[in-house]
Amino acid sequence: MDENIRWMILLVELLILSVQDIHRRKINVSILVVMLIGAIMLLAGDWIIYGITPDMKMVTGILFGVLVAAAGHFTKIIGEGDGAVLILMAFMDRYCSVITYFMMAITIASVTALLLLAIGKVKRKYEIPFIPFLLFSLMGVALWS
Repeated sequence: MDENIRWMILLVELLILSVQDIHRRKINVSILVVMLIGAIMLLAGDWIIYGITPDMKMVTGILFGVLVAAAGHFTKIIGEGDGAVLILMAFMDRYCSVITYFMMAITIASVTALLLLAIGKVKRKYEIPFIPFLLFSLMGVALWS
């Protein structure tokens, strides 16, 4: 499948998950599972039709997503769903590393949190939804590549 179509699908998926994350501070697991199954089906279709096999970037992205989900489960610093979204991104995007998206999202979220703290809009314990920042990092890579 064309990489631009994959990006558009991933963009729409992240937009849906971002809205959920902002409004409920949780993402719907059943929607995420459907998205992951769809991504796996696209990957299988690429393998069957075009002979495109998963590369190391995808494998490391999936492993990184699993590590983030495990860290979220045990420490509660980041949500478990954020790791699952990183796994979804690893399946859908072969262009850029998931770790790059994650680092960009962490940077954008950190700057946003500092600005919100500085102007007094939030307190130190305020939780910021992370998936919208993954969406911003995806859009940033799309604009500058």
